[in-house]
Amino acid sequence: MDLQTIEGSLSKERFATYLDVMGDDFLKALALYEENTSLGEAFYLPLQTVEIVLRNAFHFYLASKLRRPDWYNTRNLLSQKALGEVLDIIERLKDDNKETRGWTLQVPDVVATLSFGFWVGLSHKHNQDALWNSKVALYDAIKHYGRKPLRSDVYKVLNELRMLRNRVAHHRPLFKRDAVADLEAIVTVIGWFCPKTADWVRQKNTIQERLSGFQALPEAKRNLARKAAQARVAALRLPPKS
Repeated sequence: MDLQTIEGSLSKERFATYLDVMGDDFLKALALYEENTSLGEAFYLPLQTVEIVLRNAFHFYLASKLRRPDWYNTRNLLSQKALGEVLDIIERLKDDNKETRGWTLQVPDVVATLSFGFWVGLSHKHNQDALWNSKVALYDAIKHYGRKPLRSDVYKVLNELRMLRNRVAHHRPLFKRDAVADLEAIVTVIGWFCPKTADWVRQKNTIQERLSGFQALPEAKRNLARKAAQARVAALRLPPKS
């Protein structure tokens, strides 16, 4: 195996995070990189499911509540940012299909193309008055929360999942995170809308299985913990500020 060529292909800048945590041992860093990739792959089923479940729950609820499938065209419903994304998607779909004979814009096309960030953003404070404090009562779409959910609580959790989803999609390091806790957060959110689907994801995901077979990732976590402990000790030894 040509390690020098592999390192060059991955780029030293991108690989520096893995080398640093594994004490500049390239083989161990490469093993960590491989396990990080495997862990990211294992997150696809849970993350894909939570995105689709959230999208469908909000879409079907709003279409029913507002009595129109294209609810996003309701005047003064969405924030300027959210409405802008809808209009951009519509223009993109029209442009992509302008040479397709007989094509007409359909609501499912728009709904399926809107980003995860858009659906998460429906719980942002910018939509507090129009979607949460009004007769729309978007919180009613979250049927299994256990109580009336606060918009701020919902947004905080959903936005954390959005950032995790982007980290996985962009092949960023995951080894500093608690993967089991991340999975539990995903399953919890799915359960807000459909407990049976949450149970299915819990049963079918492979995150814990993969974690149990990793060797480099546990070593990386031990190294990180040791560095953190050394930093705390060093901080205690600093002379007091005058």
